[in-house]
Amino acid sequence: MSFAVLVLHGPNLSLLAGEQIDPLLAKRAAELGVELISVQSNGEPGLLDALHEHAEDLDAVLVNPGALSPSAFALAEGLQMTGLPVVEVLLKALPVERGPSSLTGVAKHHVHGLGIDGYVKGLELLVPEGRQRVTAPLEDSDEEEPNVSEVRGRGKSIGRKKPTVALVTAAPTRGKTIGRAPAGGRAITPSVPSNQLTRVQVRERIKQRLKGTETAAGLAQWARETWTYLQRGAPVEAGAKELIENVLLTLMAGAKASDQILVAQMAKLDP
Repeated sequence: MSFAVLVLHGPNLSLLAGEQIDPLLAKRAAELGVELISVQSNGEPGLLDALHEHAEDLDAVLVNPGALSPSAFALAEGLQMTGLPVVEVLLKALPVERGPSSLTGVAKHHVHGLGIDGYVKGLELLVPEGRQRVTAPLEDSDEEEPNVSEVRGRGKSIGRKKPTVALVTAAPTRGKTIGRAPAGGRAITPSVPSNQLTRVQVRERIKQRLKGTETAAGLAQWARETWTYLQRGAPVEAGAKELIENVLLTLMAGAKASDQILVAQMAKLDP
C-alpha cells in the first residue's frame, strides 16, 4: 500500500510549484515509494477545501501556507482535526516581527528558509524511516543553512548547529512592557503577574474561555504574548516551564480550538 502525502501550496506559488517544486518532489517521492497529491490555492478556504476533500485517503500533509503562515488559524484547526502528521515548509524564514507560525503546536516539524529544497526535506521527515531508501542531498552552499525545528515538547534542531529561523517570535503590537521598549516599535507586556507565571494562572485563562468570559482571539493573543516573554526569561513556576510553554503553543496555534482541546490542556496543568 502506498504512502499518500497531500502537498498544499499557498498564495502566489502556482508558477513555482508547477515548474520547480512539484517535479522535484515527484522525483524524490518515486525514490521513496510515496504517492503525492498536489494542490495550490491563493486563499485559506481553498487549502481547507483540498484538505477536507482528500483527508480520508491521506497518510500525511506537507504544507506551505506562504504569507498566511502567521494567521492561518482555520487551516491549523483543520489540520489538527485530521490527526495526520504535518510538516510546514516556508521558502524563506518567517520575519521575526510577524510572530510565530499559526501551525506551531500542530505541525511536527517546521522547515523554514531552505528554499525549494525544504520541500524535499519536509517530505523525508514525513515518510516512515523504513521507506527512506535514498537520501537526496541538498546542494552545497557557502551560506549557513537554518535549522529544521521539530516540535516535540520544546522543539529540537536536527543536524548541525545553525542559526535557528523556525519558531522565532516577536512581541505583538499592543500593550506595554517592563523596562526599555524594543527598537522599531512600541513595547508590549502580556497580562502576566510580575512575580511568576504558574500553572494555576494558565488554567484560569482557559477556564475563562470555556465560560465565555474570554474570546478565542483574546486567549490566543494572551498565549502568544506570554510565550514570547517566557522566551525572554520571564519568571515561571519552578519545574513547570516546559509544560506551560507547550500548553501556550497549543493555545496560540488554535484560536478556534474546540472545548475538548481546551479541557485537555487544562488537564495537563493539574498540580
